[in-house]
Formats: sequence, structure tokens, C-alpha cells
Amino acid sequence: MIPYANGSFTFRSYTPGNKDMYGYLYKDSFNPFNVTKNLIISNDDGGGNFQFLITAYLQSNNKYILIVTTFGSNVITSYSVNISGPGNNITVNLINVAILTTTTQSMLTIFVL
Repeated sequence: MIPYANGSFTFRSYTPGNKDMYGYLYKDSFNPFNVTKNLIISNDDGGGNFQFLITAYLQSNNKYILIVTTFGSNVITSYSVNISGPGNNITVNLINVAILTTTTQSMLTIFVL
């Protein structure tokens, strides 16, 4: 995601049946082998009903990455993310990634902001 205005942006997940969602917000890049590097904020249930709610001050023309996943393994669901901020001036590119192993299946979606 790339915001075109400085300001406070809010990201909130919505799922049918209120599946437990988790969100992580990164600046510049995401490294799955070092998940704390560049992490700005994460949230599990701040939006109520098992939905994440992340509010962060973003700077214009910087790249941000929102990672969306289910809290538990073996859970796949449809969902949406509501993004609001100053003038709603933000470009979002979506990358879907499914993590599959022999024992678990999890849902992971990466939004490159």
C-alpha cells in the first residue's frame, strides 16, 4: 500500500461467521523468516467479534504491507478489509498466498500498500 497523504489510517477485517482474523502492518518489506523485522503493529481482536483493528500513522509515498491471516491453523474463510484514512488516498495491490504443509493449512494474504 502506498498512501498519498500523511495521516492516521485504520484497517478493519470483516468475515462471515466472525472467523478469528489477525492483521500485521509492516513498513518497506516483509520477511517471513524474520517476522518482527519492520513490524509496525499487529492486532487480533481489537475490532470486536474476532476481527482485527489496526490504526497507524502512515507517511505519504512510503510502502506498507498488511498481512492478513486467520488466527488458527486449518481455517480458511472469505473476508474483507475496510481501509480508511485522510481522503482515502491509498493505492493497494493484493497478493494472495496460501501456506500449505503436510500437517496444516492456513490462509495468508499480503496487501502491498
